[in-house]
Amino acid sequence: MNRQAFLCLTLFGMCACVGTSTGNPANGSKDAGGAADGGSEGTVNGGGFCDAQKTPLATLGSTTSLGFTAADVLALASGQHDAPLQWLSAAPETYGPESGVGQLHITVTAPAPKPRFVHLTQKSASGAAPTIDIGTPGCFDRIELDVHVHVTTDGGALDESFEATLSAQTSRLAQLHGSVPAAAVGGTFEISGNANKQAFVLDALTFEMSFTRFGSGGQLLASLSSSATQPDAGAGTSTGGVSTQINLARWPAGADCNLPGLGVSAASSVDKLSVKAGKELVAAAHALTLKWQAGASTGLTLAFTTSGDTACVTGLDDPSAAVPVTLSAPGTLHATTSDGRIDATWPVMLAVVADAQGALDHVALTRDTNTDPFVDASAFEQSYGIHGVDLAGYDKASAELMLTFAATGTTSGTLTVNGAVVPACATDKPLPVDAGTAGGSSSAGCAGYMLTPLEQATIASH
Repeated sequence: MNRQAFLCLTLFGMCACVGTSTGNPANGSKDAGGAADGGSEGTVNGGGFCDAQKTPLATLGSTTSLGFTAADVLALASGQHDAPLQWLSAAPETYGPESGVGQLHITVTAPAPKPRFVHLTQKSASGAAPTIDIGTPGCFDRIELDVHVHVTTDGGALDESFEATLSAQTSRLAQLHGSVPAAAVGGTFEISGNANKQAFVLDALTFEMSFTRFGSGGQLLASLSSSATQPDAGAGTSTGGVSTQINLARWPAGADCNLPGLGVSAASSVDKLSVKAGKELVAAAHALTLKWQAGASTGLTLAFTTSGDTACVTGLDDPSAAVPVTLSAPGTLHATTSDGRIDATWPVMLAVVADAQGALDHVALTRDTNTDPFVDASAFEQSYGIHGVDLAGYDKASAELMLTFAATGTTSGTLTVNGAVVPACATDKPLPVDAGTAGGSSSAGCAGYMLTPLEQATIASH
C-alpha cells in the first residue's frame, strides 16, 4: 500500500482514501515480484525494502502469530460476489461492447490453496560504512494462499479465469491481483479505437480486488502497447513504441475509492463507524466562532448534507494502526458568518475516523476539489462565497479549510485565503517536441504559482 499522509486537510484535495490509485498490485501478489521461499520482496508490502521468508502452513486452520488463519482469509473471499460495475471513460481509447453501469460476478475458489505464512523483515543497506537502517515502513507479515478466480459480466465483455495469490495482513481485508493475457481473454471485450489514431493493442487485462466482511471492491485495468510505426504518421515515420495502462472499470459503481479502500453503502456501518454518526456530530456543533487574524470575531453556522449513496472505508489493511480506519463520504457544506463575509456552499468530504478501539474519534470536513482550486481573482467571491478579501495585484486565489469535530464535542479548524501571482512562464506555449520522440510536450523551467496567505481565521467552539 502506498502509505500517504492520513489527511491532507486543504482545499487542494482529500487524501483520506489511502492507497494506490492505479496500476499497483495488491500486497502479496505472486505476479508482483513477491519473494519465493526466501529472498527479496519486490514491489509489494514495503516496496523493495523488505526481505521475505515463506513458511508452508500445514492446514488452512493452522495458527499464526498474526492471530488469524488462512481459513479466515479465505472466508472473506471465497464464493460468489456480485456488484454493480462502473465502466469508465478511457479517452483517447475507446472500447466495448459494454459501457455505463453493468453487473459484475466474481467467484473465488481454492482447489489447491497451499497456505503459507510470509515473514517480512526490513532490509538494511551496508557498505564500507556501518550498516544503515533504510527506515521504510510497511514490512508486515502476511498469510498467502493460492486461489482460482472467475469473473463475468452480464453484458458478456468479461468471461475471464485466472490463478492468483490471495493475501492478508489483517483479519479484516484480503486482496488479490491477477492478469489475463490478451490471447487468453474469454469475453468479448476489445479496444475498438483511439481518438489520436494510434494503433494500440491489448496486452492484458488486470484485476485488483479487495474483500472484507462489509463487501468487495476493485478495479479493472488494461495494459496496452503500440508498434513503433503508427498509421497515418507518414511513410518511414517512427513515433516510438508506447506502452500504457488505463483504468477501465471499478466496483462497486458510484464508489471512487483508491485501493485498498473499499466502496460501501453510505447507509451502512463499518464496525462502530457510520456516516450517520459523523453527520450527527457535525450537526451538534451549533455554537461556533470564526476569528479573523485581524482580530474580529463572528458567529459561524454550518449545515452539512451528504451527496450520493456510497462511502469509502480505508485503514482495514494496516496492522500497525498507523492509519486509522476511516469512513469517507462526499457532501455539501453551507457556511455563513454573522458578519456577512462568508455565505458559501462548498463541496466537501466527510471523514469519520476511528480511535484505537474502533469507536468514533473525530470527524474531519474538508473542501473536496478534484480540479485546480485556484480561480481567477475576479471570480473568487462568486466561486468561494468569501467576501472582503483584497486581491489587488493577484492573478488567482484559493482557500484552504480544516475542520475537526471531536467526539468529545469540541470543534476546531482554520480557514486560509491565498493569493497567487502567475509567472509568465506558466502561460507560455509548450516548446515543440523533438523529432523522433514518442510524443508529449515540454515547457521552459517555471517556478509555478507564487502564493501569499492573504486572510487567515481560526474556528472554535464557544
